[in-house]
Amino acid sequence: MLPTSGAEKWFSDFHNFTREKLKGRTKQARVSLAAMLTGGHILIEDIPGVGKTTFALMLARLSGLSLKRIQCTNDMLPSDIIGPTIWHPGQHEFIFKPGPIFSPMVLVDELNRAPSKTQSGLLQAMEERKISIDGNDLPLPMPFIVMATQNPNDGVGNNPLPESQIDRFSISFRLDIPAPEIEVEMIQQTDILQTVQSLPQLLDVQHFSMAKELVKKIFIHPDLLRYIMRLLEAARGWPKRSMLLSTRAGRDLVLISRALALIDQEEIVFPAHIHEAFPYVCAHRLGGDKGVEFGQTMAAQILEHVPVS
Repeated sequence: MLPTSGAEKWFSDFHNFTREKLKGRTKQARVSLAAMLTGGHILIEDIPGVGKTTFALMLARLSGLSLKRIQCTNDMLPSDIIGPTIWHPGQHEFIFKPGPIFSPMVLVDELNRAPSKTQSGLLQAMEERKISIDGNDLPLPMPFIVMATQNPNDGVGNNPLPESQIDRFSISFRLDIPAPEIEVEMIQQTDILQTVQSLPQLLDVQHFSMAKELVKKIFIHPDLLRYIMRLLEAARGWPKRSMLLSTRAGRDLVLISRALALIDQEEIVFPAHIHEAFPYVCAHRLGGDKGVEFGQTMAAQILEHVPVS
């Protein structure tokens, strides 16, 4: 369905490489790809040292998108993300110097270590794909995808993300400590960067643009749209949920379900695609400051509670 390269082969190659290089994390890689095909943003939550950054770097490499990385600290300023405005003596004026956010893919490492003021520097960018500087709107590259990692909120020195920031992420997940047989291989790796750079670039910006249009053409039956609405309504009334699921959450659920159907080379969305997408789309929203794992548990309960028909 990707006419210039053969989508079936590309998706197959992507699955094979993630299965080999991201062992035990192919499900997360598959849904991350679905989010990227729709231009969605990705939030990875887990303790330090389980491979969140490596996962993001490998995904960017396979996707063929240039990536810039931002390491968040508690003394960061918004200009560290957006870019500073600097006085240029020769021209006798202030010149804006674009920051790392001006990249097709941005890896924001440990986002919840940054102060709230700095976190807010991503709000407009993630929603509107532009930055407002000195009264001027500067467009961001297309595609523009933020992949952020965060530590669990009960850690030291963390600043929980506000609801407005959480809701701008299309999907979220945890990586967790891998199975022992996989962890044995991971702890023997000596040069992770070399491993990342050895991966092929399977896609490019042009393919992402075409895929985004193809996702829109995937048919979703009105009965399944009504099912999605029942899931949203059940989640909004679910006990102990942290956030009220927004209309944006419903839109993300439709888009991710369609993208999963595209990856499967289907022309229509099946209930299985919605079931697969729902925990990823809703976990961070339902969990809020209690975390993604808490939200995943609720999402699984809601899926069991709400019948397809």
